[in-house]
Amino acid sequence: MYVSPAYPGRTSDKDVTVDCGYLESVPPNMMLMADKGFNIRTECEAMNISLHVSPGKRGESQMTSSCVSKTKNIANRRILVEQVIRRLKTLRILANELPLTLVTHIDDIAVVCAALSNLKKTNIYKY
Repeated sequence: MYVSPAYPGRTSDKDVTVDCGYLESVPPNMMLMADKGFNIRTECEAMNISLHVSPGKRGESQMTSSCVSKTKNIANRRILVEQVIRRLKTLRILANELPLTLVTHIDDIAVVCAALSNLKKTNIYKY
């Protein structure tokens, strides 16, 4: 799992993604999945990265069967991502306010917490 450096609370997800260097760590011709409102298509195209976003109905009365299949496929993977995020948030050090004395260590704390959550036994199913 990739762990970006910590950013202030009002930094947008797009700003963090672009600024932290994550897109530079993704090999060309790979695929990223994102929510509909996460507009990084231009940045991904510049890095030769494929961006997959759940299709929407956009005025149609019903989704096509290919859109339903694609949405189901993406949703199954998003469930896995949400489970990993939930595991990370269960670590109490990240669930509470951080004392000012530890602010300079927040990046290291986040990396250690991510490593610990990866070592936890889970009931996550692979699709």
